[in-house]
Amino acid sequence: MVHLNMEIENEPALLNSASQNTAATYLRKCCSSEEWITRMLRQRPFRDSDAVHAAADSAWIDLESKII
Repeated sequence: MVHLNMEIENEPALLNSASQNTAATYLRKCCSSEEWITRMLRQRPFRDSDAVHAAADSAWIDLESKII
């Protein structure tokens, strides 16, 4: 499970409105996996913080299953 920082968790609009590079920088603070970051960026825009969490968990579980 990925722990999102409070900035992203409370304001998904930051991820939605940020450029690709800036959004990647926000996400990198949560997880350094470039594949996870790419998956998250593909899922923008997020309707709310629950959608961000669901996307983060889904991307993480999918990556985990590919590694194992």
